[in-house]
Parts: sequence; C-alpha cells; structure tokens
Amino acid sequence: MDLDREDLILSEDYVSTIDNEFINISSEFDVVHFEKIFDVEKSKFVINLIVSVLNECMNELAILRSVNLQNDLGLNPDKLLQYTTVEERYMGQENHAEYRINSTNSNFDKLAKDINMFYVLFKEVCQEIRAYGTYNVMQDTFEIIKRMQKEEEDLLEDEANQEKVIKDLVNCREQERIENIHTIEETNSKIQKLKFLVEDIYIYGQHEVQYFNKWEQSRMEQNILKNKGKEQHYETIISKTNIKMQQENRCDNELERYFEETRNDAMEEIQQWMKQYDEDTEQLESNIAELKINLDEITEQRIIANEKYAKRQAEIDDWLEYRRIKEAKELQRMKEIKAATKIQAWWRGVMFRKQLGPYRKKKKGKGKDKKGKKKGKK
Repeated sequence: MDLDREDLILSEDYVSTIDNEFINISSEFDVVHFEKIFDVEKSKFVINLIVSVLNECMNELAILRSVNLQNDLGLNPDKLLQYTTVEERYMGQENHAEYRINSTNSNFDKLAKDINMFYVLFKEVCQEIRAYGTYNVMQDTFEIIKRMQKEEEDLLEDEANQEKVIKDLVNCREQERIENIHTIEETNSKIQKLKFLVEDIYIYGQHEVQYFNKWEQSRMEQNILKNKGKEQHYETIISKTNIKMQQENRCDNELERYFEETRNDAMEEIQQWMKQYDEDTEQLESNIAELKINLDEITEQRIIANEKYAKRQAEIDDWLEYRRIKEAKELQRMKEIKAATKIQAWWRGVMFRKQLGPYRKKKKGKGKDKKGKKKGKK
C-alpha cells in the first residue's frame, strides 16, 4: 500500500499516540501468556496463528513506514536493538529526542527508527518461533527497552535535581553579582570621595606651602628688624658699660689707696691695742692673785660654817623627831580615850536596853502595888 506523505497530515499528538501504542505492544507481550499457550498445546496452528499476528503487525508497520518514508533510515534485518548506555546514546548528539523513549519529534526521526526496530524485532521473532518455538529475542529486546527506559527516567530525575541545583546556583550567583555590583558602586563612590579628598588635600597643601613661604619671609624680615633694634640697644649698653667701666676703674684705684691708708691706720691701732693688752694682762694677773688669796680665806670660813650648820641641823632633827613621837603618842592616847568613851556609851546603851546591872528593874511590895493601882484609877 503506497501512500504519500502529503495525503496524511501527522501532528505531534498522532506521533505520540503511535509511540504509546508501541510501548503498549511491548507490555502486552506477556511472557507468562506465551508460556501458557505453548504449554497447553505446541501445535503448528498456534505457531502459525502467532506468526500471522506478527506478520499483520509487520504489515501495519510497513504502512506507517511508507507514510514516514521521508525520514526512513532503511531496514537492516541483521540489526536488532542493542543495549547502549546513556552516555553512548546522548553524548555528542544534538537531537536527543531521536533516541529518547516516550518522546515526540516534529522531524519523525524517532518514529522511523522505532518502526524499523519493531519491524526487525517481529521478523526475528517470527523466524525464532518457526524454528524453535521460543521468543527469547523479544524477551531480551523488551528487557533492554525497560532497562534503557529506567535509565532515562533516572537521568530525567537527576536532570530535574541538577536543574534545581543549577537554579539555586544561578540565584546565588545573581545575588552575589548584585552584592558585588553594590560593593563596586560603594567602592567607586569611596574612590571618588577619596579622589576629591586627595585633590582638596593637594590644593590645601599648595596653599599651605605658599602661606608658609610668605609667613617665613615676613618672619625673617620681622626678625631682621627686631635684631637691628636689639643690636642698637646692645651697642648703647656697650658704650654705657665702657663709660661705667672707666668710672669703676677710677673708683677701684681710689679704693685701693683708701684700703692701703686704712690698713696702715689699722696696724698702728693694733700695735696700740697690743700694748694696752699687755698692760691690762699684768693688771688682771695681779688681781687674780689677790682673788685667789681671798678665795682661800672664804673657803676656810665656809668649811667652818658647814660644820656648825651640820651640828645644829642634827640637833634640830633630834628635836623634830622627839616632837613627832610625842605628838604621835598624844594622838594615840586621844584615840584610845575616844574609843573607850564610845565603848562605854555603847555598853551603857546595851545594859539599858537589856536592863542589866544597875538598870535592872527592882521588885516592889504589895502596899506599894495597891497605891499604885489606886493612883492609876484616879
């Protein structure tokens, strides 16, 4: 059956539907189902039935192949589906949809490839069933498809995780870029401020240098004028000092003459005083001799007076001791008299209170008692 591509418009949904049918075909070929058929009855009828079904599938695939003839890669009966790793399938490939299971492609490359794969698979299965009554080729092919599909699902899941990580890294990079931009802007602002500050400092330094030079020049002129005034002042002082030195020299000469005359006068006066000293010394020595004689006499008189004083002092001490003893005895006698008087008074009081001795009550007669009673009645 020959159909042109222009007679049939295939959309992406149609291609996806066909691709899903191929996956359903692979899942519907249940190994257990075939084993049950072959276990029940291994007859030519069943084999021919299965082969006819597979031939019908091959005819439908041929129709699809004729529809997608533009992208057909050509049948290769000796080339079955072989397991290839994810790296071998996708590394260096620009169009990954051509190799991805359950994917759609507007160029229909993968559709043509899947048609060829199933066509060759069904053909090999038919030959194996006719020859041996087994379908190992189909089992191996479906295992390869499931394994490759599982690897692709893992790869897609890992890709999603990697995209999330990449997105986080991109966000982090963008945030760092913004922070770096802010830092650069702040740095540029600081550099601009520092540049202005350096310019201000440079201009201020130039003005300072000019001001310092002018100030130094004016200070030198002022110091020159001041030093000239000081020089004139010191020259005046020097001239006055010279005049004063001349006067001092004159005074010094006059003082030397005065001191010489004064020294001569003092020497004469010293000679006179030495003579006077000798005379006074002789007079004092004679007076001292007389005083020594008088001192000896006074010393003898003092010794005699001391002896008399000691004798009389002993007599006075004896008399004072006698008077002290006498006064002590008199004082003791007075104390004894006073104590005896107090004792007698105390004893009289005791005898009176106790009615002892002469203070004892006397016994009275009867007549006297009656008189006493009568007197009491009155």
